[in-house]
Amino acid sequence: MSRTGPALRVSHIMAFADRDDGAVFSGAENHLFTLMAAQVQAGLDVELIMLIARHGPRLHLKIENLRKEGIAVLPLVHEQILTKIVGRATRAFMLPRLVLALAQRRDRIIHTHLPHASQLGRLAAWMTGNTKIVDTVHNDEPWFARPSWRLRLRLLDKMTARTIAISEHIRTHLVRVVGLDPARIAVVHYGIRPPSGPQPTREELRNRLGIPQDAFTVGFIGRLTAQKDVPTLLRALAALPDAHAMLVGTGEEKEELKRLAAALGLRHVRFLGYKPDAASLMPAFDVLALPSRWEGLGLVLLEAMVRHIPIVASRAGAIPEILDHGRCGVLADAGDVSGFASALERLARDRALRTEIAARAWEHV
Repeated sequence: MSRTGPALRVSHIMAFADRDDGAVFSGAENHLFTLMAAQVQAGLDVELIMLIARHGPRLHLKIENLRKEGIAVLPLVHEQILTKIVGRATRAFMLPRLVLALAQRRDRIIHTHLPHASQLGRLAAWMTGNTKIVDTVHNDEPWFARPSWRLRLRLLDKMTARTIAISEHIRTHLVRVVGLDPARIAVVHYGIRPPSGPQPTREELRNRLGIPQDAFTVGFIGRLTAQKDVPTLLRALAALPDAHAMLVGTGEEKEELKRLAAALGLRHVRFLGYKPDAASLMPAFDVLALPSRWEGLGLVLLEAMVRHIPIVASRAGAIPEILDHGRCGVLADAGDVSGFASALERLARDRALRTEIAARAWEHV
């Protein structure tokens, strides 16, 4: 793009929901906010079309902040309040509204994100005659292997000028599982900005969170869902009775996980709930754990790496790729409780190893 010529015009499409019991923004959403800010800084004309399943104060605030950053925002609200059938109907109702919006944006690149917006956005753009359609795939979703999904994704691919995979692992998943053409898929990893300005110290954060200064502390940040496999982490922590653990996030498994922690007799595990500034709590941790069963990239890994926090994670999905196959973090097989326990015990004993891993991760990220 020439800075003296016309700016590239990009409209991103993503779905959002401001639910009382859940996180509004996770890795994919936060990546998109970083990406759009960088595109504005590079001189692009950037817009976000938000498909909103439930509006709320956190989304209102985000829309205001995005507009202050020079990003245009078009909210399209489709409240989902009853059954799954009604939810599907409201999503279908979004298609004509999206077609009307994109009919006025034929001169823009349409960039879709995550399955819901990816399907509706690409179909609506194609129906309006737009050929400048880009789709980013943020996760190696297991259900992509289902015949109905493979057919759907192959049809949508015919409407798409380019697909972006956020890791080599996702690119391989799309080629082998879905059957997409590898020549039409580009790999672009997430970007990450190191924290800037004054940051709270480890001592300050531990005082705020009530963590003893000398306690070996494991942190987890993410959605409490089956994908993240927090039960494996809790069972591994049972082998470290003196370790403390901070679980930041919420999700449908929250209450079940609390019951499991109690049944395991874990006295030092705390569930902190959703925190919009979760990454800023990382300096309180000695280790960040990510025991996911599948993972397209794991933005939380990058957030730990730029904060010099060593990582214990599963070998699932793109995690080995991001952690340079164990050079920048300790890996265990997904679901391997004893493997996770051994990795945590090893890092609990060896402060020098924690420092060495964190330094390599910083250089890598």
